Amino acid sequence: MAVTHGHAVPALAYRFDTADGSVVFSGDTTVNDDLIALAQGADILVHQVADLDYLKRHGTTGAALEGQAGLHTDVTEVGGVAERARVRELILSHYLPADPDAISDAEWAERAGQGFSGTTTAGRDGLRRALPA
Repeated sequence: MAVTHGHAVPALAYRFDTADGSVVFSGDTTVNDDLIALAQGADILVHQVADLDYLKRHGTTGAALEGQAGLHTDVTEVGGVAERARVRELILSHYLPADPDAISDAEWAERAGQGFSGTTTAGRDGLRRALPA
């Protein structure tokens, strides 16, 4: 389904339902009610995440910062997305900033998990999860 990612059209989210469970991938998006509806009750939501405050502290301001806010979901909002969707696990992906040394996995997970009652995981290449059969 289509999600909001500035002027990028199409920007898409995907849901995969199997006999073992369901996984939703957000794609690049801002907080999006259609995505939340798509993800309802999924076992896993893989969601991109941005730390807009980090960008601001490191010199991104004005129109450039507003532009990023119109493209991505901030770390302070992604837990609320997962909670509203009632998913079991939130896995973070496609980080902004992308530098793995900028923010630790533990900090990403802690901050993104605010307002979410499930498990929050900072995803990295090679992460594997089994769906509950």
